[in-house]
Amino acid sequence: MSFHPIFAPFENLWVVGYATSLNLDMLPTVVPPVFHDPKASLYLVPPYTLDDQGVHGGTWVCEAEFWSFCEDRKCTALGQRFAAHPGKELWIDAKVRIHYRFAVEATRSLAKIAKGRIAQAEQALSLGNFTQALWHSIVASNADDRLPQPFAIRAALHQFSGDKDRAAVCRDILKGMMADAEIDSMVAEYVHRAGRTSRMAAAKAPRTKRVAIPFRNDDVPKFLAALDRFEKKSEEAARSR
Repeated sequence: MSFHPIFAPFENLWVVGYATSLNLDMLPTVVPPVFHDPKASLYLVPPYTLDDQGVHGGTWVCEAEFWSFCEDRKCTALGQRFAAHPGKELWIDAKVRIHYRFAVEATRSLAKIAKGRIAQAEQALSLGNFTQALWHSIVASNADDRLPQPFAIRAALHQFSGDKDRAAVCRDILKGMMADAEIDSMVAEYVHRAGRTSRMAAAKAPRTKRVAIPFRNDDVPKFLAALDRFEKKSEEAARSR
């Protein structure tokens, strides 16, 4: 049985989970906490609002209901707990490590992750490891979806592989961040890098052998379902800004 509280102070609460389930292609990300009041033996789940004092709204559920939510993948238990604190955010990094830190620290950490993964994606693209470039771009966008480079990298990869529909989705997302001329320039640069890698591979290969485009390898299909989910989510977020 559940009921709706009016207000729950942080001093009575612990963070013991989050109100979603995640796949690796969704990380890193900030998640909404599930709170626990040990004195009442109840759990507080979203939707709610937070202020400097505590939690407004939400729904209290018993322990059995919380674990039922976990089984249904509506919630995830942390396996540890943090004392609830105003101004802190719960986030999960790309290695599924759990962090509960002040929002400014979380933002700084995620920005650093995004910057690092963009550099790794660009390096992988230049080396012809297109699968890794794709994966690093996804992680970068999860960390900070306001940056254009990850979407431009994916637009270039899709364009290079002949997937016009996916390239168009990435370009639509970019239109909320940059002018058309800037998009064309950035994507063209990444396409050039991809093409240069393929030309170098073709030049080094024996003429009697067929050289496959590096992007078309057996690893790529496993990312397509993740890309569908991610790019749809990103497009919706960009349009809602």
